[in-house]
Amino acid sequence: MSATQAILLLVGLVPFVWVSLSLMTARKVDLTALIILRAPWNQLAFKLRRLIRFKGRVVSFRNEDKTELFSYLEGEERSASEAREKELREQYKLEDLYQRSSRHHYRDNLYVLDVLDRAKELVRPCFAEFDGSELRSIDVGSMDFRYAYALRSWLSARARMKPIRLSGVELDGDVIYRDLSLRRDHGEAHAREAAAMASSHERKDSVSYQVSDFLQREDEAQDVIFFWFPFVLRYALLRWGLPLPHFLPERMLRHAYSLLKPGGLLLIVNHTEEERHEQLALLGRVGGFAILGEKPAASRLVDYADSTEERRLIVAMRARPETARRPMLLPPSTELALRESPRLKPLRATRTRIDGRRVSLRQRSADS
Repeated sequence: MSATQAILLLVGLVPFVWVSLSLMTARKVDLTALIILRAPWNQLAFKLRRLIRFKGRVVSFRNEDKTELFSYLEGEERSASEAREKELREQYKLEDLYQRSSRHHYRDNLYVLDVLDRAKELVRPCFAEFDGSELRSIDVGSMDFRYAYALRSWLSARARMKPIRLSGVELDGDVIYRDLSLRRDHGEAHAREAAAMASSHERKDSVSYQVSDFLQREDEAQDVIFFWFPFVLRYALLRWGLPLPHFLPERMLRHAYSLLKPGGLLLIVNHTEEERHEQLALLGRVGGFAILGEKPAASRLVDYADSTEERRLIVAMRARPETARRPMLLPPSTELALRESPRLKPLRATRTRIDGRRVSLRQRSADS
């Protein structure tokens, strides 16, 4: 056997060894450190996906009855969730989405709106000062962009009559789903549907989805940039299936800073307390951002609610020229939380939460 064949055999065995160990240990042994074994496989699989470029297919979405939308809840929790759903549907004009989506898809959009709605008072002064004929926004790491409707609706509610130009950017758009469609097929379909729903409300919003490397983009100056669950830990990136060379969290933030207008908003949702601490440290190293505040990002509006318990929303603003050279400004609540935080959760907790994320927003395309 040649050296090349041996290497190919080793790479091919990685996923099988990983699954076998997971089954044998049945959570009795923490295999977190072994995630590094996935690095060669991730690199090879990513290159193959980009090289082969399977032909996609047209994706259509089916509607599901929403009368039992919160059947996983009981009593007061269910009543409160039903009331919150009604409030969000009326405030953000979600009737079209309500009538043209699966339950999972609709709940995922409710979740995004539920979280962002909590920050509306924090961002109100920034939106009041945005100039230009349109409001430009990028969502980084959009997956299949199933929450495009929520982002567009939230932005349009803040921008009032100003048209929205929303772009979803996803690095790994050639992943094949169970129905043999590609992630990019779903992303493009969700973008088209979100734009069509905007037109039904007589808005001229633009929604697009592109498979590209955010670090290579040279877009016009942006008003708002979203990061939903950015990879700030190597474990998370490898568990999701991306190659290790794409673990560049500080460069991603610096590039976001370069694309934002002075006074532009950066909204980040982190999955665990450990990720939040790392995110704040990254923002401090990059500098030039003012933290406007934080909000809890847990919600009972999704059937994976338990996996959202540690999530936090960080709202930051690119400092204006007169304050850009100052250190990152933290609000008192954030400083207090950092000082009094207990020891960080072990990586096993991170693994559990990330598995929950994969079940929630990142891996449900077949249910669309």
